[in-house]
Amino acid sequence: MIQHTLNDCELYKLLEKRNGNVAKSLSGTLISSEAEVAKTLEYIKTRFPNFTEHGMQHSLRIINYIYCIMSEELKQDISDVEIFCFIMAAFFHDMGMILTDIDDKDEQRRNHHLYAAEPIKLFFDKYIQVLVEKRRLEKCIIYVCEAHGKSIEEIYNDDDFRKIDRIEGQSLRYGLLTILLRIGDLMDLEEARICEFNMHINSEYYNDPLSMLHNRKYLDDITYNYNPNKINVAVLTDDRDKYKVWSQWLKYLDNEVMYANTHYLIRENSEFFKNYKLPEVKNSVEPSEDATFAVEEIRFQIDDTGELWNIIAKSVYTNEFDYVRELIQNAIDATLLKIYLDDGEKIKYKSPRSWNCNDKVIVAYSQKQGLLRIEDCGIGMNKSELSTYLFKTANSGYKYMKQREFIFPAIAKFGIGFVACLTKANKIQISTQTRNHNGIGAEIESESTMAFVEKSVQRDCQGTTIVLQIKENYSFFELRNYIFKYFNYPSVEIDLVNIDEMCTYIDKKDTFDKNISILQFVVHAGKKRKEKLDKTSFDYGFLQKMSNILLDDEDINNLINRIYGILDNVYIETEVTKRVRSVVNKMDEKEEVIRKVRKEVGKQKNIIDKKRKRYPEFLFQRHRSVIPEIVDYKQLILEFDDNFTIKEFYKDKQINVSSRGIIFIPTTFIDYNLGIEWRSVNAFMFNKGKVVKNIIKMSSDLSGILEYRNDIISLDYIADAQYEMGLLNEEKEDEAYYKDMNKNNHDESETDFNDLYDILFLKNNDFYKIFNVQTEQIENIMEDKEVMERHKLLEYVTVSEKYRGERFLFGESELYQDGILLNFNPQCIIPLGVGYVKANLTADSRLELNISRHELNNNKDVIRKWNKQVGYEIQRKVAENCINVLKKNNIDFEIHDLLSEREESFLKEKNFFAEKSFLTMRNVLNELLR
Repeated sequence: MIQHTLNDCELYKLLEKRNGNVAKSLSGTLISSEAEVAKTLEYIKTRFPNFTEHGMQHSLRIINYIYCIMSEELKQDISDVEIFCFIMAAFFHDMGMILTDIDDKDEQRRNHHLYAAEPIKLFFDKYIQVLVEKRRLEKCIIYVCEAHGKSIEEIYNDDDFRKIDRIEGQSLRYGLLTILLRIGDLMDLEEARICEFNMHINSEYYNDPLSMLHNRKYLDDITYNYNPNKINVAVLTDDRDKYKVWSQWLKYLDNEVMYANTHYLIRENSEFFKNYKLPEVKNSVEPSEDATFAVEEIRFQIDDTGELWNIIAKSVYTNEFDYVRELIQNAIDATLLKIYLDDGEKIKYKSPRSWNCNDKVIVAYSQKQGLLRIEDCGIGMNKSELSTYLFKTANSGYKYMKQREFIFPAIAKFGIGFVACLTKANKIQISTQTRNHNGIGAEIESESTMAFVEKSVQRDCQGTTIVLQIKENYSFFELRNYIFKYFNYPSVEIDLVNIDEMCTYIDKKDTFDKNISILQFVVHAGKKRKEKLDKTSFDYGFLQKMSNILLDDEDINNLINRIYGILDNVYIETEVTKRVRSVVNKMDEKEEVIRKVRKEVGKQKNIIDKKRKRYPEFLFQRHRSVIPEIVDYKQLILEFDDNFTIKEFYKDKQINVSSRGIIFIPTTFIDYNLGIEWRSVNAFMFNKGKVVKNIIKMSSDLSGILEYRNDIISLDYIADAQYEMGLLNEEKEDEAYYKDMNKNNHDESETDFNDLYDILFLKNNDFYKIFNVQTEQIENIMEDKEVMERHKLLEYVTVSEKYRGERFLFGESELYQDGILLNFNPQCIIPLGVGYVKANLTADSRLELNISRHELNNNKDVIRKWNKQVGYEIQRKVAENCINVLKKNNIDFEIHDLLSEREESFLKEKNFFAEKSFLTMRNVLNELLR
């Protein structure tokens, strides 16, 4: 390339041609300064030999670029002192890199603009003595040089950026010169900035990856032209990292011009700037023909700024681990899809829970490295599928695939789930491979709208691996607790791996290589752990047996015999067994033997436990288990005596018709074609052969005095207790009896006792017991949640030892969808008596969810459709079973007796699902009882 001088620069010629002493003086100073500055800048290459050229030729090119993009009007408007200061700033803007007294060279290179002031001041003191107002000129040049390396936000918020000085009657605009230098510096894309031959012959200079990247980018295919109207740059590159550098570099250039045109020029008072704009930047960066990567635009953004994931992070995916759920769901889908598309797999039912799935999804996490890895052995993706579905809007691609007699029951939707990851990760790496295609990889950085796709990747198996560098670390146990809470009955096994613990058994190298299956590391580490634990397993088992028998409080002779029995059957003599045997053999007193053995066993057990804790578990599994049976009976009767205390339990035995109590009826309903796995228990209160919602009597405290009022009855409405009991009394009282009661001060008893009642009743899916309550207090008590909580019947009943094993008290009901816990109470699906439900819905039985996919879609048409098709089937099965059991026990009922009390919370919140289920259940009961 031709070596240029200042005399070749058109901007300098513009200054030189101007008349006036100022222009002549300033142009002469520039010419005299050029040689000294040029020699000094050569030391930058000595100090930083591995970086691109920052010498005088770079400075001169900047000057030429700016002249080329200046309009004729700007060439006329720019003052002599502004031309001088701009050229001097171009000379000195990199001068901070020559200083040799700075120890941290990386910091010096990054912040070289902040070190420019020292050489500028020294140069002015030595070489520029004759200029008028040289200190003011020096100050402006220092500002422009320092500003060229600052962030765009920083300079636009700086008051000096807006500063306009006047020297010799000429304007000196700090902001204009700053903008021109920053743009000119970014425009220097010439190959002349590097020496390719030197990169080969002195390759040791270029061992820094960043410097090599910036050097190599200038070797790319660049189409470049510029004029006062447009700056056009088109780049073809063969390397993904160079693509990122080019994209960022040209984005800086675009931002500089955009900020100047919209935030600086329009705010200046000059008449000139009212009609002036810097040239528009048009740029493109594309992979070249021989590139090993492709670029895909991520089309999640709702506007040009690509801010959708910020909105989603704050309003939709609000749970810390929502993105983990989304990734696991995608992995489960991919695993099941491989089975679905395999013609060799015989699939009888729609529900994947019935499919023969031996693969698993692996979730691996390192808290130390802040890396999360989700891996599956599923169908994988080719480049077209990766582009079409993963990086586009939320449209599931499964419906476009080959189908069996039924559509693939996908859990997730491509795209909208993946965008949740972008709210949590600084970087996402993807590696995927189908059975018939080579592997491909992709990488996305935080808030980028581009994904870089590697065209050919060597994977060791079919499937997909996603590795995320997460923004905010959490503990492994937080992740484990989340997965174990929400993923209980998945259609594909989920293995959770603690990478940090696993790496205590194996070399951690490659454990996050996305192209190597983590399964091999898990298997290898598992063998190593087993080897460690096996060394203590015999002693552990021996001590466990000894501990178990020593807990028994039995005859000492029997205990001694059992101890000897264990010792006699020891087939491996270890240090632990020798110690215990020694204690047993030394003692004569039997009680002393037991005491000493307990002490020694406890001591040795602590030692072994500490040894085993050195080898912690790193693998935690969620198997494809079925929902376990809730209870082991077909019916259970809890019978009350006249004082409302537990009298007896009947298990799978017909009740006594004259008794009162609660009957528990379990229902199991599994239909893999519909996709329903349902287990529930419904409980009904009965009194003398009839289902009731309450049982009421005069308080037992009064029964001895008012024997005629000791009846136990049920009412349609508890609020009518005083009226109903009054009617009952009137039927029994004759005139003589009434007079006799008057003699016993009936009025006084009415006043003292004021009709106190004991009540058992059903409300809000639970049974309650209240003793000694006045009728006017009943409604107030029923509205007081704290009081009601203290009066739950089944939580406070006393059960004899004989019945301790019976289950009549249950936890919160749970509804899973595809094995994932929903934020939804399934009890409202079955409004019969008091209910407890544990269910899993898959395939056609699934509830439609909202965009966050852990809550229901509350669209009324959607709810009506589900209730009509799925809810009806569940309700009919449960209701039919409950009716049959009640009839077998000769218990009468009306429809309104079976239906639950509708919870006030449903009514207040206008829970349409609960209301619709209630109405559907009433229709089902009508059908069954016709």
